[in-house]
Amino acid sequence: TPSCTFTVLFQLTEDVVADSVDFQFVVRFYSVQNQFLIRVFNFHLPVTGNIQNYVRSMNVDVTAVVLAKRFVLTARKLEELAVKEGRDSSRHGVESVHQELQSTLRNIALKFGNSQPGSSRPPDFPVELRLLPEYLFFVIRGPLLGSILQHPDDIDALRSFFLIADFEDSARILRPRLWVARWGNGIDGIQLQDAPLETLSLQPNHILLFDHYTDIYIWSGIAVSKPEYESVRIMCRQAAQELLLDRYPTAQLLEFIEGSSMARWLSCRLIPSHKDSTEEQLTRSMGGLSVSHLQKTDDLSLREFYASLFR
Repeated sequence: TPSCTFTVLFQLTEDVVADSVDFQFVVRFYSVQNQFLIRVFNFHLPVTGNIQNYVRSMNVDVTAVVLAKRFVLTARKLEELAVKEGRDSSRHGVESVHQELQSTLRNIALKFGNSQPGSSRPPDFPVELRLLPEYLFFVIRGPLLGSILQHPDDIDALRSFFLIADFEDSARILRPRLWVARWGNGIDGIQLQDAPLETLSLQPNHILLFDHYTDIYIWSGIAVSKPEYESVRIMCRQAAQELLLDRYPTAQLLEFIEGSSMARWLSCRLIPSHKDSTEEQLTRSMGGLSVSHLQKTDDLSLREFYASLFR
């Protein structure tokens, strides 16, 4: 039975002058044995009026998941309202949520970010929230609020599951993981290492394992697509099967080679950093800049997306 999580969102109408606040939640439910159960949860949270202390107390992963759930819930409500009113619900609700998300990210940057006086550069996020722009970029670009999924039933099913998913599953849906296989001479000592979630990771000599919760991909660069590298792919398949254990809903596992038509399934889920300047790419390159097979589309890179918030 899949786990179910409740996310509680609230907004303060006035400042809290106390040193702490307390919350109590009561959950009533029936167990699988049809027993009526009551669970009481008490939470004690400290309160501060100091901005630096407040930022230091924040967990960027939790912050991103909670914000994403708010935006996804808003999108579902807007589309449900459009259906009731007989209006086209295909993109209007999502576009307005995109605007709200971008405005929220911009306000957080202006409130908590660090900017140089007289500089035209966007403010830098504090270290504690450094990954927040990337998280929210994946909300817009990924399957939750992006255009990867096309059928309304698939979109609504993923959003519904995301809203009730626990923290770990929600984080994986929100921000996928990418590994690159490393090996020594003669395909010995194969290991998986974390790789940047960027198109710059799509190098010809890389074999990649990608996990986006509902989709798991194995991608082989053209230079390592030959049979002598099959043992590396076998190891990636074994790692993929371990990821699939007890996963609900079951993820689809696909394999493709660099340059194939199916390879776009992976590239469209990564940050298109190949669009950035050569100087920017060199600071993040994984051993080369050979991504000539990728076309420069209208999609914004993360750097372009963040800069666009302040224009």
